[in-house]
Amino acid sequence: MNTLFLQLAFNGLVSGLLLALLAVGFNLTNTTRVFHIAHGSFYVGGAYAFYAILPLFQSQSLFFVLLSALAALLLVMLVASMVEVLIYQPLSRKKSGQGIFLIVSMGIYLFIINAIAMFFGNQTKSLQLSYARRKCTVESVFWVIKSVPGFRQFLLRSIENVKGEWDIVSIAWNLKRLN
Repeated sequence: MNTLFLQLAFNGLVSGLLLALLAVGFNLTNTTRVFHIAHGSFYVGGAYAFYAILPLFQSQSLFFVLLSALAALLLVMLVASMVEVLIYQPLSRKKSGQGIFLIVSMGIYLFIINAIAMFFGNQTKSLQLSYARRKCTVESVFWVIKSVPGFRQFLLRSIENVKGEWDIVSIAWNLKRLN
């Protein structure tokens, strides 16, 4: 199979799973009757935990990537459990109102996000995985369209036909760039 197709399919799967994870987390609003703003900070904390744990292993094989993901998940579960036991349960025992829970959740969010910024900085991070060393960019072809041999004008008329012809020229250029 084409590696570009596999990469796009994998990226789509990961994006869908991340959105599903967030949707399940926000569904807690229905069960607890409180909008947990801190949920987003745990989500981000898991990504940064993975970013910090993966370099501890000397190899970046699939096994160690999965092991790092599992360790990050366990770390986030530990922090979330500590927040539940040390903060939310005492508030629940005191029968605090929903407004208090919302304010506390916002405070937890600010604390975790600022702790992440303090340890990792505010710059965007990226993983340098060994299997991603060969960089491939699929980019717009507007600026290089004249370099495609034999293409000087659209041969077909109507907007649908021109779109199809443009797609073919764009795909041909991007496939040429992959080699």
